[in-house]
Amino acid sequence: MKKTYERLIEAAQQIKNCNGPAETARLLNVSDQVMTNWKNRGLPKNKLMGISKVIGCNPFWLEDGTGEMISADYSLTRQQRTVLKAMQQMSSYEQDNMVKIGNSLAEPDKNGKSA
Repeated sequence: MKKTYERLIEAAQQIKNCNGPAETARLLNVSDQVMTNWKNRGLPKNKLMGISKVIGCNPFWLEDGTGEMISADYSLTRQQRTVLKAMQQMSSYEQDNMVKIGNSLAEPDKNGKSA
């Protein structure tokens, strides 16, 4: 169970640039005592999903190291996942056009505003 704490610190550092347990505690809005408890006992299973959402990591990786630390399914918003699912059903040609459309919408106009 203590490995979950080590993975938590690693993910917080790599994804959110936290510099150690104190910054990770602030990110998660928990006390230093909670962090110490997690270090000694491991992360509670009922907190894994919430922690993974805040950090942007895969909850399965956080729990037992399964899969990749960062998984698109857990670090993207629901809208982003919906767009990706739709694009998976498109031909390469259609996907290329979607990327062009997305890039043109993201480009700022003359006034510095996105479309």
